[in-house]
Amino acid sequence: TSKGTKTINNYEEKGLTDVYYWFGSDNLGRDIWTRTWSGARVSLIIAIAAAIIDMLIGMSYGLISGYFGGRVDMVMQRITEILSSLPTLVVVTLMLVVMKPGLGSIIIALMLTGWINMSRIVRAQVLKLKDQEFVLAARTLGVSNRDILFKEILPNSLGQIIITFMFSIPNAIFLEAFLAFVGLGVPAP
Repeated sequence: TSKGTKTINNYEEKGLTDVYYWFGSDNLGRDIWTRTWSGARVSLIIAIAAAIIDMLIGMSYGLISGYFGGRVDMVMQRITEILSSLPTLVVVTLMLVVMKPGLGSIIIALMLTGWINMSRIVRAQVLKLKDQEFVLAARTLGVSNRDILFKEILPNSLGQIIITFMFSIPNAIFLEAFLAFVGLGVPAP
């Protein structure tokens, strides 16, 4: 008999004829679908949490840097350039070696360098939009800087923010998968 028939016969002997596994089972009888979903759940939690934190930090940093310009922009952009010159993989690996491995430490490590791309995109949008007529009209009417940023400029930048946010999710998943491959990922179980 073949191996599949032998497995079916074992289930029939145990009275388990209604057991069905979508992806099949391994040689120990564990459901591969359940194991795949459990692993994907961890990766998605890390990716979405890191992407949301990156979006919030990068968006705030880019809004402030682009809107106020001048010396503030110059100092903030030099900080961004220094941080972006460090390889992300090296920073994340060193952080995980120093910190206790786990879900929170991976999210923090991904957060340290993930926001830089978002801040650059938001800054570019702010620089493009801050000289438009609708911003000038709001400034002429006496609208505060905070309201101009959050009610005029930010809504017009949402398209680019959403696209960058969506690209940061697979980047975080790939980085988390690499960390798991080298043994710095989320420990079992």
